[in-house]
Amino acid sequence: MRRSPRFWLVYASAWLPYAVLYLLIFLSRGRVGVGQALADVLSNVGTAAVLGVGALAATDRMRWPATRPVAFFVAQAALAVAYAAAWWAAIAGVFTLRVSLARGAWSPRYLGGYALPWQMFSGVMVYAAIAGIAYAVQAAGEAREQEARAARAETLRARAELQALRAQLNPHFLFNTLHSLMALVRHEPDQAEAALERFAGLLRYTLDARRTEVDDVPLSREWAFVRDYLALERIRLGERLCVEEHVDPEALDHPVPAFTLQPLVENAVRHAVAPHARGARVTIAIRRVDDTLELRVEDDGPGADPASVAGAAGLGLRVVRQRLEARYGGAGRMEVRTAAGEGFAVRVRLPVAAGGAETAEEERWSYAR
Repeated sequence: MRRSPRFWLVYASAWLPYAVLYLLIFLSRGRVGVGQALADVLSNVGTAAVLGVGALAATDRMRWPATRPVAFFVAQAALAVAYAAAWWAAIAGVFTLRVSLARGAWSPRYLGGYALPWQMFSGVMVYAAIAGIAYAVQAAGEAREQEARAARAETLRARAELQALRAQLNPHFLFNTLHSLMALVRHEPDQAEAALERFAGLLRYTLDARRTEVDDVPLSREWAFVRDYLALERIRLGERLCVEEHVDPEALDHPVPAFTLQPLVENAVRHAVAPHARGARVTIAIRRVDDTLELRVEDDGPGADPASVAGAAGLGLRVVRQRLEARYGGAGRMEVRTAAGEGFAVRVRLPVAAGGAETAEEERWSYAR
């Protein structure tokens, strides 16, 4: 339980009103002086504050909201009783020590009679106050974190869409695509017409994503966008671009953030296929594993040095990773596996329901997040 010095200052200050109330009660009886009253306050409120640190640690371990509310409240009730009992024992121990030192002989003291149930009730109430305030602070912090994450996700969404738009409309892509279409118009007019329709569909998807405020699209639309992109690149690259597809049709019904799969495919085409005369095979796999949607893009190109991947200048994969972290936290992630001469593989995992699932294949992926 790591807390800042400022937190502990606020924590100590929060006990001052309680200590002042106790002091006034002791002084109002008129039986003890100010020094004795202050010692009694320290014995009562001081022990409560020290034990309160343990209550804070318990709230850190048992977060709110709980997935099992009944068990959560039962545990909290047990902790409240335990706190009250510990407070009673601490007060008895402090008073025993004070009296024994004053008399020079062991003189055990404890709260009994009518004071015992009142002390236990007070302990339960104090624990409830500590836990309630701690959980309120937790909720406020998580709300601020969610707001910050949402703002970050929106910023990254706009950045990703802009990056995807630039990737599709960069001069090299336009020139190469239009040059290929011109050649088709002369010799294969039917294929040219189909290619133009694909090109229009690709631009329409990109522009629609920029106009709408909805971040998610059905995976079927993202997949159609990717296939249009590959069809246009295949006109230019010919047999150098070999694509192998393993797509679970049922997985295509799930929503994904727009421009999640396409940057992975484009990365493979740009780095494994286009620069090399022999080309490369690009394998695309889409499936659902329990409550996780898995998108995988692999190529058998030259690969890369793992140490250089994290510091690569390209924005495509980096933006995808950032968007997943901002949108899903630890539940969504992108994993990279590569080595010089061993191809390049990227796997994206998205939650499709509450919770997640791990597979035995997880161990094969050595470069995570």
